[in-house]
Amino acid sequence: MKTNGRSHGLVIWLLAGTLLLDQTSKQLARQAVPLSYLDGFVQIVHVQNTGAFLSLGADLRESLRFWVLTVAVAAFLAFALVSLLRPNKRSKAVTVGLTLLVAGGIGNLIDRIALGSVTDFLRLGVGPVRTGIFNVADVAIVAGVLAMLISSRSRTPVGKSR
Repeated sequence: MKTNGRSHGLVIWLLAGTLLLDQTSKQLARQAVPLSYLDGFVQIVHVQNTGAFLSLGADLRESLRFWVLTVAVAAFLAFALVSLLRPNKRSKAVTVGLTLLVAGGIGNLIDRIALGSVTDFLRLGVGPVRTGIFNVADVAIVAGVLAMLISSRSRTPVGKSR
């Protein structure tokens, strides 16, 4: 699929919608008391995460954490966003996946710049088996990566038959 006005529209709407959902949910979570739904399967537990996914990097020196989790991530996201908006032959699944990855990254970057940490608030699980605490941006990032991986695995190499 060649990137055109329609795919630009998809990118813009998906980016804006994901960012709106992420930032709104984080704002609500920062004001919420801990809650539990579906017999404890879904828990709302507000934490401020100075690290990346599952607090990876939280124990780094503050200056190194800034360069890795703010500056390097911002540079990657800028490159990925420019790539999304340039004419390119890519599948819709890859476009959606990369857009979700960028939207989630921007959502967490907004927190990191504005608050010095990322607002996490969702935890899933049954009994003692629980996920780490995450947010909507994290879900978008994981969904984006999965969409791109699935798309790349489902493509048949040129000259090969299935």
